[in-house]
Amino acid sequence: MKVQPKESLDDIANRLQREGKAEQLEKVLQEYSPSELHAKERESYFHLWGICAFRRGDHKEALRRFSSGLAECPESQRIMFSLGQEYEWFGEQSKAFELFDQCSFPAVPSNYCIAMSRYAYLWQEMARMERYLSSIMEAYFSLGIADDHFVWMRGLPFFHETFLYFLAAASITGDFANVDALLKRAEKQLTDTNILPLRRLRDAVCQRSWAPLIAFLEREIASSEPNLPLGYKKVQLACARASASTSYDEAVGRLHVPLASNDFPWLGDILLAMRAHLARTFHSEEDGEVLVGEFVTHQPLLFEPSHAVAFFLIEFQEGLKAWYKSNRKKNRGDVAPGDLL
Repeated sequence: MKVQPKESLDDIANRLQREGKAEQLEKVLQEYSPSELHAKERESYFHLWGICAFRRGDHKEALRRFSSGLAECPESQRIMFSLGQEYEWFGEQSKAFELFDQCSFPAVPSNYCIAMSRYAYLWQEMARMERYLSSIMEAYFSLGIADDHFVWMRGLPFFHETFLYFLAAASITGDFANVDALLKRAEKQLTDTNILPLRRLRDAVCQRSWAPLIAFLEREIASSEPNLPLGYKKVQLACARASASTSYDEAVGRLHVPLASNDFPWLGDILLAMRAHLARTFHSEEDGEVLVGEFVTHQPLLFEPSHAVAFFLIEFQEGLKAWYKSNRKKNRGDVAPGDLL
């Protein structure tokens, strides 16, 4: 058995990932005795040991490994998050959120906080959805700069992405006070970011007033460099126009958006989800269910709330949360009840 790695276990894991050899990590970890490692490396060992099982889809083993790891490293927020994620997989949301509640940025990476907020959204925990991102939002204001590259280099998601999670929560609860306060703070305290698109979107979502947003997006697209990917804005415009339509045929006709090879591939699923939503709203529940079945096959976690609110799919996904929860609880059949204690 090796005693201490020459490079940190996290660095080893990252290197193997870059080299396309992530499947070798478990074998590498077996060369070490965790009891011989110093505290930081022991935490990394137990976290990575669980991740190995998670990556191959063995959630029962991942649950066991993360549970053992937390017993060995009870202060580790990284392991708390990962164990909570496994509980969420098995539909044990109370246990998951009990662990998530103890995690915050920067003790855990910002993408963990985003994931926790997404789980809170899926389980209708709106207060938690916002609270899990509060430390990230405060980090922007502490920096005073929201330039995408600047915040990304400091381990933060883009400001607009985080803001859209708050807007999604407001759209569901109907309370826009926090969103409005964030916009005012951003205008006063943040440089290098354009707040106007977020204000236009907020107004459309809150007031169901589509014309100003449609006109704004039309100008944005017309003034954009032609070589830049415009799929996001074009699909957002199409969904806004469809949402403003008064008939099924008119709405569906708005959704013919050719996507380029450099556009986000998931934009096709946005258009699919909107077609499903329109079918269920205007046309045929049966046809809508066929499209819903296709959508959830592509997006079993549904869309992130940031995408759902940006493309006016909050109402559509609210109708799918019961399906999501039921599927999660079905996973409990994979384990003995005692394993979930």
